[in-house]
Amino acid sequence: MIHKDVIIFHKEIRGRLQKEHAAGTLHHAYLFTGPRGIGKASLARWCAQMVQCEASALSDAPCGQCSHCRAIEHGTMPDVSIAAQDRNVRTISIREVRDAQERLHQTPLKGRFSILIFLDADRCTIAAQNALLKTLEEPHPRSFLILTATQPSLLLPTIHSRVVAIPFKRVSLHDMMSALKSESIAAEQLTPLVAYALGLPGKIFDNFKLREDAASILAQVDALKSFKNAPFWELQAQVRGVLARYGKAPDALPQLLRNEMALLFRDQDVTPRARKALGALWSAHAHHVNQDLALDILSLSLAQRL
Repeated sequence: MIHKDVIIFHKEIRGRLQKEHAAGTLHHAYLFTGPRGIGKASLARWCAQMVQCEASALSDAPCGQCSHCRAIEHGTMPDVSIAAQDRNVRTISIREVRDAQERLHQTPLKGRFSILIFLDADRCTIAAQNALLKTLEEPHPRSFLILTATQPSLLLPTIHSRVVAIPFKRVSLHDMMSALKSESIAAEQLTPLVAYALGLPGKIFDNFKLREDAASILAQVDALKSFKNAPFWELQAQVRGVLARYGKAPDALPQLLRNEMALLFRDQDVTPRARKALGALWSAHAHHVNQDLALDILSLSLAQRL
């Protein structure tokens, strides 16, 4: 799926590709590099739309409405293949590369080109990279290849020499804020979401649950203030509940929770001992040590300060 909110970023890259497409100078192989969540895969799909778009004679950009554009967006275009989609697989074998090559070398059925998007090609074994090199050295005349990589240094120099590398930069705070505002996200969520996306729009736009959980964290941490006069065990139960749910969550949530707790401490003019307790808690989470003890310390510190 192509997420339009990711696509609106990287205007310079899109502009460059559009100019090359209009001039008929697109290279047969590109390498998109940058951290995961930056938008490499989404922009690769956008590029496939641009190349296959039925209305491309009217515009350098994909229309997004023709049958080819819609098929690519929904993953049903026979002439566009995506290889190595399982990001949990640590290495890509020579067999998977050869399967992808076979698809790339097929004669296009509907579009102008057979297009292969190879995700995280830096996971390829040396043997797999050498197999991939053959495709780069002897490209099919109607083929178009886009590799993505988070660690391009892991790719062989011979691969680098046969592709056009395009590095993706992290999105600025201003651009992230503008995009989130267009999503009608509540104002109180904007700052923490942008802060912990770390310039990677995919972390937010591809994970709507992250937003919901972030909002829940903010609400639950704020609710701890209402336990100022509650018995210690009640506060302890509340803290345990919040941390049990989000302390090991993926992406930005643990850091968001940690910082919101820290803000709560700061607002209450907390003592250095309490700050130390908070640090101990997160060290416990990180190293899987006695988390129950760390929770008790944090709960006690909060009870003393709220």
